[in-house]
Amino acid sequence: RKGIFNVAMGLQLTGFALLLFNAFVLANTVALLFAFGALIFIGQGFQMVLQTVLLSDTVEYGEYLTHQRSEALAFSVQTFIVKLAMGLSLGVIGIGLALFQFTTPTEINGEIVTLPQEPITLIGMRLLMFLVPMIGLSLSLWLFNKKHTLNETRYEEIVQRLKERGEYDENVVT
Repeated sequence: RKGIFNVAMGLQLTGFALLLFNAFVLANTVALLFAFGALIFIGQGFQMVLQTVLLSDTVEYGEYLTHQRSEALAFSVQTFIVKLAMGLSLGVIGIGLALFQFTTPTEINGEIVTLPQEPITLIGMRLLMFLVPMIGLSLSLWLFNKKHTLNETRYEEIVQRLKERGEYDENVVT
């Protein structure tokens, strides 16, 4: 699981790095944009599936430690955290666009006019799109590898101990 997580994060980091290179060096080649974006989305797909698997592993771990099974709580908190993260990321984007002086379309004499963005604004937007996610992914990768200690062997030991204690229900799908 840890290996799949590292590959998923590596694909995303590579995709964002290549998109950054495409934006600043290769003059935004559209075909490369799709190819590099595909790396990100493939990595995200792996990560989303793995997230559910890792969360279900923690249910058994929590049961092992507390003698109480609380998957409903774990999975509902996960949904809340996703929504909280979305809100925070939108806040970061809003602050970033304000800092880089993004100009929104304006109504002048009843007509919507889109003013050109300043060069620093375009650079800032590219940094927000590529560099900020790379920093977040790198932090997540480092934190996961440093703190996540529940590997397959340890998980099997926990399940075995739960069976011995009579607390493991094989009919429960996690």
